[in-house]
Amino acid sequence: MNKDDGITKVEPRLEIKEKHSALQGKVKTVEDDIRRIHTDVVNSALKWGQVLKDYSSKKRNIMESLDAIEAKERKALSLRKEDTNQENVNWTEIT
Repeated sequence: MNKDDGITKVEPRLEIKEKHSALQGKVKTVEDDIRRIHTDVVNSALKWGQVLKDYSSKKRNIMESLDAIEAKERKALSLRKEDTNQENVNWTEIT
């Protein structure tokens, strides 16, 4: 024991152990926070990945539908032209 300040050598060691223990608790808390944030980020990335996948699928379906509509219109237009040409041929045969 040091009689000048009234502190034994055991007391500073206890203080150091308490501080060390407190710091370990803070480090553990920070590590837990980092793990939680990392999990949140990964889950968000997975969610947005699924959103983009769904968007791409819907866009592809819409584009395929538009292509089918355009093909149907082109076919109808070509059939009308054939009918018109056939009518012209029939008209010239009559005259």
